[in-house]
Amino acid sequence: MPGGATSIANGKQKLIEVGCALCHTPSFTTSKSTIAALSEKPVNLFSDLLVHDIGDGLADGISQGDGRTSNLERAIREHSSFGSEANGVINNFNNLGERTKQDVLNFLRSL
Repeated sequence: MPGGATSIANGKQKLIEVGCALCHTPSFTTSKSTIAALSEKPVNLFSDLLVHDIGDGLADGISQGDGRTSNLERAIREHSSFGSEANGVINNFNNLGERTKQDVLNFLRSL
């Protein structure tokens, strides 16, 4: 586990507090299914399955264009551009102390 359990738990909480969870929902519940193992089950994705306006910097005309970089800090920075819904959240992240930022990164790496 990158950074250890305490760092990861702190990072998860801070990720929620800065606002990332407004789009990157911690969990979803599957819909009803005839397959009992898949029916109404929690899925801990901490992911975003919706399409958002994240500004000109990431605009590529692709509705599901994940995977542009493996560098987490770059991925966070790239959410910020003119017109992005994430600008305020990015500012919140940027204002964190270095140790807290590292906790967030450790949490993200643990997913």
